[in-house]
Amino acid sequence: MGKRIRFGIIGTGQRGTAAYGRLLTGMLAEEAEVVALADINPKRLQAAVELLGLEKAAAVTDYTQLLADESIDAVIVTTPDFTHNRVAVDALRAGKHVLCEKPLATTVEGCQQILQAQG
Repeated sequence: MGKRIRFGIIGTGQRGTAAYGRLLTGMLAEEAEVVALADINPKRLQAAVELLGLEKAAAVTDYTQLLADESIDAVIVTTPDFTHNRVAVDALRAGKHVLCEKPLATTVEGCQQILQAQG
C-alpha cells in the first residue's frame, strides 16, 4: 500500500459527514485518511467527529486553521454553495487539492476565480 491521501473536510453537514466522511473512513480507508474537520457550528462539528469516529482528527471552527496544516493533501468543500468560491480559492492558495461539492460557485466570476487560483 502506498501513501494514504490526508483529507480535510470543510463543512460537516449531511454531505460532508454522511456522504464524503463515511466514504473516506469506510470504503476508501486504505487509500485515504480524514485528519481534520472544519465547521462554523461547534455542535455539528462534534457530532461529525463522533459519528465518523475521528476523535484523533483536528476539529476546528475556522477552516483557515485546517488549511494551515501542511500535512493535509486535499480538502473536500461541502459548505453552503455561496461560500464555495472563497473556501476553494483559499484552499488552492494554501496548496491543497480541492474537491468542491456542486455548484462550483454561484456566479461565473466565482468559477473563474477558482480556476485562476488553481493555476
